[in-house]
Formats: sequence, structure tokens, C-alpha cells
Amino acid sequence: FQQQTIQEYENSFNTLQDYTHYKIEIPNSTLKIKKSGNYQISIIDPLGNIVLKRRFTYYENLVQIAAKALRSKISGQSLTDQAVEFTINHPQLRFNNPSEELKIALVQNNNWQTVITQFDEPYYKRNQLIYNANSGGNFKGGNEFLNFDNKAISATNLKIQKVEKKQIYHHILHQDEPRANKPYTYSPDINGAFLVRALNSSSATEADYARIYFSLKTQELKDQKIYVYGAFNNYATGLENEMHYNKESDSYTASLLLKQGFYNYNYISQGNKNKPNLTAFSGSFYQTENSYTLLVYYRPMNSDFDRVIGSQTFFFKQTQ
Repeated sequence: FQQQTIQEYENSFNTLQDYTHYKIEIPNSTLKIKKSGNYQISIIDPLGNIVLKRRFTYYENLVQIAAKALRSKISGQSLTDQAVEFTINHPQLRFNNPSEELKIALVQNNNWQTVITQFDEPYYKRNQLIYNANSGGNFKGGNEFLNFDNKAISATNLKIQKVEKKQIYHHILHQDEPRANKPYTYSPDINGAFLVRALNSSSATEADYARIYFSLKTQELKDQKIYVYGAFNNYATGLENEMHYNKESDSYTASLLLKQGFYNYNYISQGNKNKPNLTAFSGSFYQTENSYTLLVYYRPMNSDFDRVIGSQTFFFKQTQ
């Protein structure tokens, strides 16, 4: 069935913000996945409105992938970019025309806005397709994500400057500054992700909600919108996470209602018709630790859909 009611849910416990926590696992006893490929799950309320959409990929292990990320060797980009090289081993499959039957998708930090799908023709060996570092898998290194930790919801810390308790908790973060013109500084992150968690509790229903206040010290940018950006909202850019310029403080500000835990975030800019500029404020450095996910799509002759026959997640590490 393509539609299913979510039947597992719990109400929040001992929180200022009341909420209901819903859970569904796929596949389950009434919903199975028959074919590998890209899927989208949509959560719909009783009135038929879409609450959220998320994509996921179901894959088969039919090829073996050996991949690594390294410093770019392209002239003029070696200080800012990272390159990916990989080999696809396919002893179980015979391709008649690999350039037509196979497609590659390479994603940085689980952010599909970074996806690369165009690659040069690989080198062919027996049961191997070899893509070197100059084949087209080149990414901006970016910078380590900023973060805040409010697992202890009533306490301040290195990132949270002030805590106010009203109807719910309000957390004012220390002001951030652009890092594009500063030297790279190693700061461990979780590559844009987030973890919902309350101190001394492992239950998702005991984590409260708090309003988080962000501030970026920078001059006003004409014809550009500024966003707080991260996996917490699936790397979307919309009214909810758009920042607004405050002339008095000479900064962009925004507030978001987020469930308590540990969050990575960044600041980005976007023109009216342009793709988001992910490095406008963070800068780009080849040393940045990033995660990469590689997906191999296969559409045999006379087939009407793309199978996903392999997936591999790997990392760029500073030691390289």
C-alpha cells in the first residue's frame, strides 16, 4: 500500500511545551519495499495538508565501492576544495554499455543541494570502473559547522549566552561572525546533523522545545537573503529559517523553535534566482572534515526504472 496511518505515538512527559511524538518504521508488516531506488515519504494531516517530506534511498549490495576523499589537485582550488576518487567493482554484473546504463550520485554531508551527477568517462578494467580525482567529483571543502548544545535546558554554556524561562525556554546564543577571511580552525562537528536529547534521559518524549535566537554580525547585503542552515530542517531555505537585518546591532537575526539536543548549523546566502551560496560566511578550506555518500544507479536496457545497486559513505579526514 502507498498510504498508511501512523499508529504509534506518545505524548510528551514533564515538558513546558506539550507535544505528541509520532513514530513509524518502514518496512513494516503492511508496507514492504519491492524495488531499490529513490523514494519520498510524505506525512499528511487529517485535512490532507502535507506536514513534511523526506527522501530516502533503498539500495541493493550488488557492487563493491572503494572510495576516498582527498585534497583537490586542480590548479587554484587546492586550498579550498576536496576531490573524490572511487572504483566500482562489479564481478556479479555485466554491463553492455556502462556510460548509458550507469549513473553516479555523490552527495556531501547528506545535503542533496550539493549533489554531483556528471562525471567523466571512467577507466575500464575487468569487472572494474575507475574514476580518478579528476573525473568530476570536486566539492568546496566549506568549513566546520557551528553548533550549540542545550541538552541541559535551564543552563548556559560556551555557546548559549542567556536562558530565559517564559511559557517555554528561550536560549540566546552568543553572536557569530563571518569566518570566510579567517584561518581554518579545527572544531569537531557532526557534519550538519543534529541529535535530539535531554540531559539524564534517553526518551524522545522528555526532550522539551526551546526558542533559539541566532545572530550573525555582518553588514546588510542587498539582493541577498540570509538563512540559518542545517539538517534540522532538511537544508531548506524558507520563511521559517530566514534571517532579518537589525540596523541597531548591525547584524542578521532569527529565532527557531527546536527540540532540545545538540545541533550543527551554518549561515548561507541566496539571491533571488541563484543557488544557495554555502560558503558565503563560513569560507572554504580543504582541511574541513566532511562526509560523502556515493550511490550507483543502474538501468538495464528495456527497463523503466533505476535500481540502486550500491552505496558507500566515507569521510575526508584532516590527516590527509
